[in-house]
Amino acid sequence: MRINNSTARTIDIIRLLAERDTPLTLTEISNSLGIPKTSTYDIVATLMDRNILEYENRSFKTIQLGLGLFEITLLALGKRDLHRVARPYLDQILERTGETVYLAVENNGEVVYLEKAEGSAAVRYSADLGTRLPLYCTGLGKAILAAFSDEKVREIVAGFSMRSFTPQTITNVMDLQEELAATRLRGYAIDNQEVTEGIFCVAAPIYGAGNKPVAAISIASGSSMLQDGKMAKLGAIIAEKALVISRKMGFSKEALF
Repeated sequence: MRINNSTARTIDIIRLLAERDTPLTLTEISNSLGIPKTSTYDIVATLMDRNILEYENRSFKTIQLGLGLFEITLLALGKRDLHRVARPYLDQILERTGETVYLAVENNGEVVYLEKAEGSAAVRYSADLGTRLPLYCTGLGKAILAAFSDEKVREIVAGFSMRSFTPQTITNVMDLQEELAATRLRGYAIDNQEVTEGIFCVAAPIYGAGNKPVAAISIASGSSMLQDGKMAKLGAIIAEKALVISRKMGFSKEALF
């Protein structure tokens, strides 16, 4: 069977980025694989156009795997792995709380909603699957950010403006880092009406193999979350289930933070 060099190089580039712990520049990809830089550029540009690859840092031109590859993989595997593992626990949380539950991943400084179990509570918050919102002002996003170092957080948020959605929105890095420190201590993140007034969320990160954050889950509710310690109770539930999902995804530590 005849091998197509361009196809083989494309696969080699994707595999290289999957195996490396840190994103790579175009030159590093070219040198690592012994592919001419012009050929590497053509392949990478095409993969980025299809969202298979993306910039991890536009200033430094570092490249990582993109959400498009994740989406294709989910389709090819019949939504196994993250979806398959997490979905039963989303349903368990819904049954236990009656509140809407979300699963999301990070992409380019935003959370992308991938799955939900919608509650029947009097006040419901409903984000369509595929919705994108900033990391810095969502419970899901802050749960993921809290899993990173402060240096990594600064690098992530440096790429976009921290605009205000409501009077409660955190709009500067110092306040965000203080909130992330509090998140690590309590074990879950909080969205205090930062995207939509009257809507509160608690969220926790999901880790995969290598103990790296791969996603987050959240519970969304109305102002009743402020009554009788409800927020702490829901936070404990979301953290508990996030740890169980993480363990099934290959996480080896005893706690989320």
